[in-house]
Amino acid sequence: MTRTITFAALCLLSPAARAQMAAPHPPPAPAPDPLATLKAASGGLTADEVGRRAAETSVEARVRERAVDAAEARREEAEAGYWPRLTGTARYTRLSQVPPIEFGSSGASLVFTPSQPNDIVAPRALTGSEPLFASGLPAFGVPVNQYTLQAALTVPLSDYLFRVSQAISAATHSARAARVDEQAARLKVAAEARVGYYQWIRARGQAVVAAQALEQARAHLRDAQQMFAAGVVSRADTLRAESQVKSIELLQARTLNLVDLAEEQLHIVMHDPGARHYDIGEDVTALLPARASDASLAHLQDEAFDHRLELRALDETAGSVRELAKVSRAAQYPRLDLAGNAVYANPNQRIFPLRDRFDSTWDATVQLSWTPTDIAGARAAGRAQTAQEAQILAQREALLDGLRLEVTQAYQLQREAEVALGTTVQGLLAAEESARVRRDLFRNGRATLVEVNDAESELTRSRLEVVNAHIDARIARVRLDHAVGRDAAGARL
Repeated sequence: MTRTITFAALCLLSPAARAQMAAPHPPPAPAPDPLATLKAASGGLTADEVGRRAAETSVEARVRERAVDAAEARREEAEAGYWPRLTGTARYTRLSQVPPIEFGSSGASLVFTPSQPNDIVAPRALTGSEPLFASGLPAFGVPVNQYTLQAALTVPLSDYLFRVSQAISAATHSARAARVDEQAARLKVAAEARVGYYQWIRARGQAVVAAQALEQARAHLRDAQQMFAAGVVSRADTLRAESQVKSIELLQARTLNLVDLAEEQLHIVMHDPGARHYDIGEDVTALLPARASDASLAHLQDEAFDHRLELRALDETAGSVRELAKVSRAAQYPRLDLAGNAVYANPNQRIFPLRDRFDSTWDATVQLSWTPTDIAGARAAGRAQTAQEAQILAQREALLDGLRLEVTQAYQLQREAEVALGTTVQGLLAAEESARVRRDLFRNGRATLVEVNDAESELTRSRLEVVNAHIDARIARVRLDHAVGRDAAGARL
């Protein structure tokens, strides 16, 4: 019916109008392939470069790096437990004056007058006929100025067996866990940065497709305006073409904003100051090489269990807590310590009578001590750390379940991307041919503008699907490599 009305309208046109409509329209220039605009440029940005720069400048990774430094310091602190405890003391004491020493039954004061300084005279009891005062004897007074230099050495023999080695082992496990955790954080940041890179390329491809759709919509609008002037189509058809142009202009504005946002995200993730624009340095249109190891889901899951760093971090943490439990339980056993002291003092308290001069003495002690009241607390602390270890192992089981699901999703995304690469190319060829035919029919009055718009919309969608298929294939490869731990092959641990 529509074709009949259109044919009747052509018959009623003036000769000039019919000549204008009959004039051959120049064939439309073929729209450029949107993938052609995504080719790699010399010196452009690549996904590997983005991942490397993001991992090197990651704030989260720097936080984990400080945790590694703290864990290494605790390990060195634990190793210092092997060193005996050496203590040095220097002391000066000023004493107050005291009354002279009293001897004899009468309570009289006996005063000795030394004949020579530092003479030593053995004390003896006085008889009743002897005088209370004698000369040539040293005084038994206490010097009021006392100086002491002391060195004490303690060797914790039992700690070497029950505490120090276990503490070092716990600190070593903790340091390894922190180091593995840091590398896992860097790998995660790098993987997400690579995905962001491909999303930026996707946004640029969508912007190209939107620009092509806008150019075609404007060409349709010009055709509709000419046909409306010739009286072939109605004003509604022209308005519909104008509405299509406005809709695609909005689509183009959104895609350009998305490009700017994706590029800004690259600046942020790489911590690249400035606002310079990046060029694409990776050919995303090239097909990725197939890998035989990707054919089996079970093989990929086993690979993830062997290589994911998060599992290794939990294993090291569990080992650290296990060793700390041994240290806590050691408090319920007796302690064996070896101690020694060297004293250089004036006066030396071990020499009697006290003399106003420096003398040196030493002593050595072997001590076995036990505090039974610490047993309950030590056992409770050990049970708490054993429970913490069980909690960590339960987290490991949960992580295994999560990794199994993550690998499955990445595997399925890769399979879908491989299928999409083939189907979208065929769909694009069909959409291009359909749009060409509809345009020709419309110009000859044998198709409506609605049919042309539908064909053009399908063409735009097909072009977007081709771009998305190539990008999805790259993203799926990145996610699968990270899920199975292949990106951890070069990690520094």
